Amino acid sequence: MIEVRKAAPVSAVFVAIAVWSLALAGCKSASPIAGNAPETGVAQFASHAGSGCSDEIARYKAVMKNDFDTGNVNKSVYSQFQSEIARADAACSAGRDNEAIGLVRSSKARHGYPA
Repeated sequence: MIEVRKAAPVSAVFVAIAVWSLALAGCKSASPIAGNAPETGVAQFASHAGSGCSDEIARYKAVMKNDFDTGNVNKSVYSQFQSEIARADAACSAGRDNEAIGLVRSSKARHGYPA
């Protein structure tokens, strides 16, 4: 005669806990903002590898946008940055490269970024 053994209740509870733990582990994010942010990395900034005021502005814009999207820069600082970079954009468009690069560098220094 074949003997049928029933699983102990403790092992069934252990299996259920293990399954729920694995299922819920995928739901946890590093921060509440990170779920909305794009993937970041060096490649994102490498596309602006040229020189001149327009490239300097583009690199700084990319860094600041990334920092804002990930929650490292608050809205008021980002708004101030946008007005500062608009002045640099205008100077660059008018052919005043040195002035535009100076405005970018002073903005970087003001907000704690290496110039």
